[in-house]
Amino acid sequence: MPGAMQYGTMQDVESSGTTSNDTPASAGRWRTLAAVSLNSALNAALCMFFSCVEEHAKVALDVEGTAVADLYSVWLLTTLLGLAPALWLLDRYEGTALYLGTLATVASAWQRWFGLIYGHGYIAGVVSQVLCGMGAWIVFTLPGQVSHKRFPRHEQALATGLMLQSNYFGWLLGSALPPLVVDDKTSLLYVARAEAWIASVVGVAILLLYKPWSGQAAHPADVKQAVEQDARVDTSADAATHQGTNSEAMPGHSAAEDSGFAQMLSVVCSHPLFGVQVVCYGVLGGVSFASPSAMFFMIDELNLPDTVAAAANAAFIGCGVLSGTLFGYYFKEPHTFGPTLKTCFAGCALALSGCALQVHFGFLKYSPSSIALLLGLSAIAGATSLGFIGIAIEALCLYRVQASYVCCSVESLVLICAAVLSHLATSESGFMILGVTATACMLPILFSSQQPPPQHVDRH
Repeated sequence: MPGAMQYGTMQDVESSGTTSNDTPASAGRWRTLAAVSLNSALNAALCMFFSCVEEHAKVALDVEGTAVADLYSVWLLTTLLGLAPALWLLDRYEGTALYLGTLATVASAWQRWFGLIYGHGYIAGVVSQVLCGMGAWIVFTLPGQVSHKRFPRHEQALATGLMLQSNYFGWLLGSALPPLVVDDKTSLLYVARAEAWIASVVGVAILLLYKPWSGQAAHPADVKQAVEQDARVDTSADAATHQGTNSEAMPGHSAAEDSGFAQMLSVVCSHPLFGVQVVCYGVLGGVSFASPSAMFFMIDELNLPDTVAAAANAAFIGCGVLSGTLFGYYFKEPHTFGPTLKTCFAGCALALSGCALQVHFGFLKYSPSSIALLLGLSAIAGATSLGFIGIAIEALCLYRVQASYVCCSVESLVLICAAVLSHLATSESGFMILGVTATACMLPILFSSQQPPPQHVDRH
């Protein structure tokens, strides 16, 4: 199509060696998506093991104070330290990276159980969380690479969303199911053993489902020539009439000249709005991770039943997973990304502010109407603060940066902000802090000046 814009990433160029209008569909792409999603869900479920049954874990591990809570920090620190180095392996040996990540996750489950059985509980718990963190190195970087290498463009938003939402689904299972069956040290050991066997079965399924990518990357000179040709097309394209995303075209930027984080830094320098978006998406993602902790603390402070917090968090995470999947299915065109993200940011800020006001004015009581209001606000907050992430990744990829590095950058910020906000939000003003933070993220997204994106090709 003469004068048409191609929206995509460097990964698209590398996949086909050309600037074609669409990434060819890869055979076995849905099998690979299932493998990546299972690995992500498994890792998220296992990392929550000690935190969700903290009191019983203290007895089993023979520790006091914040020792059990510190185990989650071990997982978080290990994950953050390894994300960037893991990209080197992921870029070159995707299958090997997935297999090693799965092996580390499965090993963490068995290490935990053996440690509890043979009396080295806390040391084994630390080692287990380190292994689980190593397994998470690919969880937050692989989705973008898989979707942009294997899926045609009209399926990329859905594929990215499904792989990212599977992590939240595992988080839901890992935090909701163990408390239902663990009531003493013995039952904790049974659950640890069951999780080890389940992890082994899931690990085998991952190995059987994954299908290595058969595409060949283009020669660097060919890539550079293709991207420069595409940039010339971008410059001459008719830049009219799409209501849209927060991205803008990048004429003259050769993705072949840079790679990875250097490429992202170049984009940030040329287009500061890209950096603003990365920060806002990362902070709102951190808000989503911190919200369940704030809910548990607030319900405990108000002496309400724990089932209220469990129901609210189930609504929060469940609606987030559902909305993230639906967003990827229905809002897959670039001109829909901007309005969708604006709606998500505004909805999250309003919902969390509503929770804060409900607590502040004493409306949160053990009554049907009060609980129904809390569940409704939690569902809206989860649907927006969790559901937006897949669309956000795709919107950032419009700047022609590699999808795996976009995922790594955003998810790193999510984890850092989650650690800080989880600490701050476990207080009487927890929901107020989260509401103010979400509002602060909303303003740059909602009121930023928008450049109308150039005409893009028909993905269908």
